[in-house]
Amino acid sequence: MTALIAELVQLGIGVGRLNDVFTEEDFGTHGWTVLSTFVVLAYQESKQKADRVAESWKKRRERARERGELLGCMPPAWLEFVGG
Repeated sequence: MTALIAELVQLGIGVGRLNDVFTEEDFGTHGWTVLSTFVVLAYQESKQKADRVAESWKKRRERARERGELLGCMPPAWLEFVGG
C-alpha cells in the first residue's frame, strides 16, 4: 500500500491526512514515516473488518441452512413463498 502512495507522490499528487499533505519532498522524513504507519494501520483495520463481516455472513448462512430459515428479513420482490 505504501508503494502505491509513493507512486502517487512521485507523480506529483499530494496525499493528505486531515491537515497534513505529503509530497515527494517528504520521502525519508518523519512525515513519511507517520503517513506510512497510518496507511498500514488503516489497511489492517479495513482487512480485519472485512474478515469479521465475511465470518459473520458465513455463520448466518450456516444457521439458515440448519434451521431452514430465511437468510434475510424479506425475500426478493420477484419471489413468492408458498407453504413456508
